[in-house]
Amino acid sequence: MMRVMRYAFVVGAAVAITGCDSQSFVDPGPGGGPFMQIQPPNYGPTVQQANPPAPISGGTLLVTRDGQTAVAADPERDTVAFVSLSPPSVRALATLQPGDEPGRVVEDGAGRIHVALRGGQSLLTLDASGKTIARRSVCAVPRGVAWQSDGDLIHVACAGGELVSFPAAGGAATRTLKLDRDLRDVIVDGNHLLVSRFKTAELLVVESDGTVSSRMTPAEFASQGVRPTGDPSDPMSHFSASTAWRTVAHPAGGAIMLHQRGLMGTVNVIPNPQPGQSSYGSNSNDGNGGGSCNDAIVHTTLTRMGTNGTQQSPSPVISGAVVAVDAAIAPDGKHIAIASAGSYKNSTPSVFVVATSGFGSDNPSCVTPRGSAVGGQVTAVAWAGGTVIAQTRESPALVSIDDAGNVTQLVTLPGASREDTGHAIFHADSGAGIACASCHPEGGEDGRTWTFSNSGKRRTQSLRGGVMETAPFHWDGDMANLSRIVDVVFVGRMAGPNLDGGQRSALTGWLGRVPALPLSPATDAVAVERGRQLFQDPVVGCATCHNGAKLTDDLNHDVGTGGSFQVPSLRGVAWRAPFLHDGCAKTLADRFGDACRGTAHGSTEQLSPSQIGDLITYLETL
Repeated sequence: MMRVMRYAFVVGAAVAITGCDSQSFVDPGPGGGPFMQIQPPNYGPTVQQANPPAPISGGTLLVTRDGQTAVAADPERDTVAFVSLSPPSVRALATLQPGDEPGRVVEDGAGRIHVALRGGQSLLTLDASGKTIARRSVCAVPRGVAWQSDGDLIHVACAGGELVSFPAAGGAATRTLKLDRDLRDVIVDGNHLLVSRFKTAELLVVESDGTVSSRMTPAEFASQGVRPTGDPSDPMSHFSASTAWRTVAHPAGGAIMLHQRGLMGTVNVIPNPQPGQSSYGSNSNDGNGGGSCNDAIVHTTLTRMGTNGTQQSPSPVISGAVVAVDAAIAPDGKHIAIASAGSYKNSTPSVFVVATSGFGSDNPSCVTPRGSAVGGQVTAVAWAGGTVIAQTRESPALVSIDDAGNVTQLVTLPGASREDTGHAIFHADSGAGIACASCHPEGGEDGRTWTFSNSGKRRTQSLRGGVMETAPFHWDGDMANLSRIVDVVFVGRMAGPNLDGGQRSALTGWLGRVPALPLSPATDAVAVERGRQLFQDPVVGCATCHNGAKLTDDLNHDVGTGGSFQVPSLRGVAWRAPFLHDGCAKTLADRFGDACRGTAHGSTEQLSPSQIGDLITYLETL
């Protein structure tokens, strides 16, 4: 029988969960443990923004070292607010350039504030009054920032793979390393740096000389008693890590990674689902196990990544945390706060607090930690002593959450509403413990190849860069338009509510304007030109199908890779490893190897290794 958590309503602002130990991970016993029933989302009146909000990234809040000030970056309104916490008030507001999209924030030893401008391609340095001290160009997409006391340096991790170091006091970069693409967060850990990668949930250990000494990825997880066989050795019960939304330093050394895990076994797609049945989520008897908090094919967890490359045991599923985009660890290292953006339209908890005492033990499959429902969509969390501070993007505000889970609004942050129904549908829990953004984080894709009972292996496709212009959709081209996807996938497989015409139009409008990620500048223009000529060469044949503005003819072709599939757009292809419908090519170079070449997939067999290299160099610029 499904056990539903009780809610205790506190007059004014707070909703606290009771019925579960809030101080430690709880052994849920046989059957997978407590399950939080999630109500279908209520999107409210349909609203569309002329300038739509960007996909949620999260992690935009800092509480200064003295605990007196919260610094909240707002990527949708291009501001950075300095908020006094006692008494609460906005004491300064830095207004940035349109499109700067401020993200991660860090404080240095002198009290200066450094902000990664994801859209502005820069590192912004502010003084304690919010006045700009410096704005320094970094890379195409700066993401993570960290301050290193030894040498007084600011390190910036970039999506393009650059790791750039600056003097905190000002001046040009002192070092630029080129690591793997898709870097996310950077942490100073003793005499080395820990750098996470977003989609792969990999953690790189970078030594002081710039070398990568080791790599870690959270271990596979075998859920207990919730998949059809209940056998931890069965692939149906195994999950592997992906999508490291946030990685933060642990006070005792090493890091805590907030990441997703995805099902490694076959996703049982229900042919004719009844209302409430879900092939992808939980909260129903869906044929994938049903009725347990970790039954969704994607779930949220935390993994302790130790110093010097050591990794402790995987932790249980955090029930109810959908599209969990930020985490912050308390100063004493005993508790972690998590921001769940997916609860926005479900009236369910959006800030969770879990204890770190369960890390490295024989963990259960599932835990429902203490949670609090906050009035807006929470995208960032931080600690001020023993109190959690949470930032909401819509409406913009800061709230505090005490150790009993009670919520108090501190301040309303400046800025007009950015409510957009398409954005809300994309990020909100469908009602089955999963959201569109679970598999398409930040509007892109999770880098996973799924196995579906009705179609076999299918690599998640990116939604960035004008996807609505590439219909029909899915690898098989069986989805003529977005409305068909809503019916089959969102309603049929995710148990989401049926969307009316206005909501479908809003979702179409928002998805069509999710921007492509900017690319790092090419370092060898001559090789790029050689590759372009090869690409356009009719003998090689790439441009036969990959043509037009999106570099696709939007048709199905059998190119010898196991069936007739849609030609994907090559715009932004460098971000989308692994490649092809079944993910057989881990790199672009593998695409031209024997395993994935395909006898009818262009004529590249006659090309030399150097020509293949030029062709790859060109593809990486698209």
